[in-house]
Amino acid sequence: MTTPSLPDATLGVAGKIGRNFSVVTVAPSLYLTLWVYALYASDAWTHEPGLGKLRDAFANWSLAGAAWLVLATVLVGLFIHPLQFPTVQLLEGYWGSSRLARGAVKLRAAHYRAKAKKIENLQEEHEDSLQEKLEGHLGETVAGLSTDQWRREMAKYLDSEADEEALSHALAVDTYEKAKERYPARARMMPTRLGNTLRAAEDRAGSQYGLDVTIVAPHLALVAPEKHVAYVQDTREQLDLAVRLCSVSLLATVITVPAVLTDGLWLLLALVPYALAYVAYRAAISAADEFMTAVSTIVDLDRFALYRHLGLRRPQTTHLERRRNEKLMLLLKNDPTDPDEPEVSLTYAPEEPLDQA
Repeated sequence: MTTPSLPDATLGVAGKIGRNFSVVTVAPSLYLTLWVYALYASDAWTHEPGLGKLRDAFANWSLAGAAWLVLATVLVGLFIHPLQFPTVQLLEGYWGSSRLARGAVKLRAAHYRAKAKKIENLQEEHEDSLQEKLEGHLGETVAGLSTDQWRREMAKYLDSEADEEALSHALAVDTYEKAKERYPARARMMPTRLGNTLRAAEDRAGSQYGLDVTIVAPHLALVAPEKHVAYVQDTREQLDLAVRLCSVSLLATVITVPAVLTDGLWLLLALVPYALAYVAYRAAISAADEFMTAVSTIVDLDRFALYRHLGLRRPQTTHLERRRNEKLMLLLKNDPTDPDEPEVSLTYAPEEPLDQA
């Protein structure tokens, strides 16, 4: 069964369209409107752009002109606001089922699988070098040490006796470890950086409790305290804003190219919105990290409220919690088209008021 994107699943329940529209849509719409107007005012569509004409157009701004700008911004916003979901899907790497789309996904996913493998290999090289440094410091092999003992010895070595080369290896290991966190398992690899960042975080969030966050996110949005939902909403708005700025910048690039295509070096003007699109895309990746951190935090704090609203007993141990959640995920997934779906049975807790612990 295809699961909807986590950000959109969460916002479908928790979002407030008025607030989201004002914060996420107006600023990018104003930017796109002003950019197109600047091309028009500089006469870029028929001649080389004239900076004098552009200056005169903004210097002689009238109240009617400002009103038209506001109206155009609102109209553009109304048009692009419903496109937020497909825009996020596109930047994540959901490109459709056509042969061309499947081929592109295959190539890009293979690229990121190779990149993730390269990062893993580089990390292992630095770990081996760091291991050799530690063995040289101790004068003996550390192969017989337990994991805890090895970590203690390594921490003592790095804090006191390590030379600059060893510290460089340790820094490289940490850097590559952080980079690996943005890649999911090989079979789950997406064709874009944003898609891989979100998918890797989705796979981690709630997994320690046996929860699939793409399934429980809408439920958690309904039972979590308002301030917790607002926290997730704020981080989601940052992601939405970055995605929207990226998409309108790409649109501005497409509009600019034909306007200056025959104007010599003026064609470089198209690099301005394109560079902004790149910066916004990288900002979207960082915002996705923050958003998924917020979602993971909500799972940690509010999963017991979810169990209570579902009428389930509070688990006594994390082991029991994971075992029960295997069944709970099957139950909430509820795919009647899967003939191999096992029958799921859960025991409900005695009925009690929801306002009690």
